[in-house]
Amino acid sequence: MNKFSTLAVAAALSLAAASAMATTVIDNFSVAQTQVVDQNNAVGGVWAAQAGSMAETSILGGYRDIFVDALGGATGSKDVNIQVSGGELSYNADAGVAGYGLVRWDGVATGGSVDVYGLGGMDLMSMGSGFMVFADANGAPIDLIMRVWSGTAGNLFAVTKTAVDAVFEYTFNFSEFIGVDFSDVGAIELQMNNGVFKGRDASISLVQAVPEPGTVALLGVALLGLGAVRRRRS
Repeated sequence: MNKFSTLAVAAALSLAAASAMATTVIDNFSVAQTQVVDQNNAVGGVWAAQAGSMAETSILGGYRDIFVDALGGATGSKDVNIQVSGGELSYNADAGVAGYGLVRWDGVATGGSVDVYGLGGMDLMSMGSGFMVFADANGAPIDLIMRVWSGTAGNLFAVTKTAVDAVFEYTFNFSEFIGVDFSDVGAIELQMNNGVFKGRDASISLVQAVPEPGTVALLGVALLGLGAVRRRRS
């Protein structure tokens, strides 16, 4: 194989790798999920009916759980609710109501308690360097908490970000989760609000892996080399 062909193949392979990593989706919320509402401060929260299937490719592990819990201020006319509709996950709390919502990916169709091994030791290191969350805090700051269970002991690790009141990309770098083995992940969970802020809303349109900078750099080097060879040949 000549030098031009070798570099062309390298560029193509680099492009394919970069494209694959750039499109590693945790959830694009294209699969709708029934709204659930909690109007009771005292009793535990409410789980939605399971969404997804073993064959679903738009949800990491195939299945998604969503949950909402009112912790204060809820009455018969005020509540917190969560749903997936129109390609978006939305959490809403009425004025004066404190609570939280969460979305979980653990690869099983059971709902309720998290299966800390449900993703079967998934290797996320091969997908990128972090989680990117496209969120809108809808008018007021709100906490976003990402949790990861990893390793043979199913240990839990969490990182918190405070979302601003506009559409933004929030990156949870793998390096922020001190102690996590991202080559052996059993479950992932994203929580909206922390139970303290009242009357907070949030919507999330996409959760995906952040591609490794090295992958994009490799693509650039291959394309530059290809260009240089083409110039010498002309």
